[in-house]
Amino acid sequence: TTLTGGGMDATRFRVAWRQGGGTMMQKGGFGYVFFGTYDATPNPQAKPVSVEVCIKLPNEDPDSIRAHQEETKINQKVTEEGGIPGVADFIGTVDLTPVSAQLCNGLGSKQGIVWRVVKGKTLDNFFDTGGGMSPVVANALNIRSEPPTKIRGGVTYIKTQLCEKVIGETLLPLSQLHERGIIHRDLK
Repeated sequence: TTLTGGGMDATRFRVAWRQGGGTMMQKGGFGYVFFGTYDATPNPQAKPVSVEVCIKLPNEDPDSIRAHQEETKINQKVTEEGGIPGVADFIGTVDLTPVSAQLCNGLGSKQGIVWRVVKGKTLDNFFDTGGGMSPVVANALNIRSEPPTKIRGGVTYIKTQLCEKVIGETLLPLSQLHERGIIHRDLK
């Protein structure tokens, strides 16, 4: 299903909007990210099409609202220029005013940024419980499995080859953004 760039119908989302929505909501420094589905069925006679999505909304801080507005523009610009393969798939914006009674408190805007959920593993999946790297992950990343290195006086572990690989993979899309004149201000 092709969904791109425009305004989406707020009533076609199935999302637990209320604060305390468990795994359906994540709170960060700038706002909230909600997970759910979007009914992308083109007409009532068509086979139902459900797209897994995440929707980002800013908190009430004026800086967060400005950053959110800028992030919306950046996502639209990157999409217009072909997107960045393998990175979050921006599919549109949504005005959540029609469902405002369902929303949690603390939102600075009802204008959401919508992305298709990207399937795959998180960085947490790259590490086994002993602080080392899973041999399967090491093989998939084409790096040798290495024992953890303890940092002086602590139990922090560093897997140098894994760190190099992850940082390298992170810098590729960042480089593509920079080539388009976009500077990422929230890199963690």
